[in-house]
Amino acid sequence: MELASGEDDCLCQRQKYCVERPICTQEYLQEHLHQRKKEPVSILHKISQSCRCTTKKAKSQLYNFLPILKWLPRYPVKEYLLGDIISGLSTGVMQLPQGLAYALLAAVPPVFGLYSSFYPVFLYTFFGTSRHISIGTFAVISLMIGGVAIRIAPDEMFHIVETNVTNSTDYLEKIEARDAMRVKV
Repeated sequence: MELASGEDDCLCQRQKYCVERPICTQEYLQEHLHQRKKEPVSILHKISQSCRCTTKKAKSQLYNFLPILKWLPRYPVKEYLLGDIISGLSTGVMQLPQGLAYALLAAVPPVFGLYSSFYPVFLYTFFGTSRHISIGTFAVISLMIGGVAIRIAPDEMFHIVETNVTNSTDYLEKIEARDAMRVKV
């Protein structure tokens, strides 16, 4: 199939395009781009603008305070739920004995290790913003707290001596008094 001479010229003209624009110098840009002058705004006007509450600002503040409200409605349940449950269980299985051990390092009753393992993670679900953060009990913090607790309420202060007796209420009372004083720290 051969093209007629008129069609050939038309195809050549379609493939070409021409761009024309003025050459801009630095002086030209300075003159023409900075022509808008800002009107002076009073301090009272600035304060009133920053204190104005709109729906958009309120929603933004709420999402910043509780990020779960932003991501939970978009959470892909079918894709992520099984993996999240498995990772939660494996983390819980690891965190349970770790929290108990760190409570012993901190010289407080083991139940406080469970509290320090569970509540930070629970609260971070609602208030946290990073997916990759590690929260909970840590050895260094537990050792530091234990050093302070032992310094303030040492075992010698309560005359705790382990003996093999049938009536151990006195022993338990002394341990409870020691633990109560250490928890106050």
